[in-house]
Amino acid sequence: MHTLQKIVFAIMPSSWRVGIQAESERWMLKCPNCGFERSYWDAGGIRWRAAGNKTVFGKCPNCGQNVGFAVYKKNSPA
Repeated sequence: MHTLQKIVFAIMPSSWRVGIQAESERWMLKCPNCGFERSYWDAGGIRWRAAGNKTVFGKCPNCGQNVGFAVYKKNSPA
């Protein structure tokens, strides 16, 4: 768990923690260069009760390029 996640979990009610983590794991970051994907949660972030897609800039751990990661919500498994 990353520092931001630890801080948020320390101040949030424990009943919210499972929901926060589960929803953050459904939000994905995708590299436009190589297609590498990982969850917002695995990247150290929290995206909870959010709407809409956005772009987050950073270095791709797969291809090493500085890119604008597409952020989107993965459909839940049927």
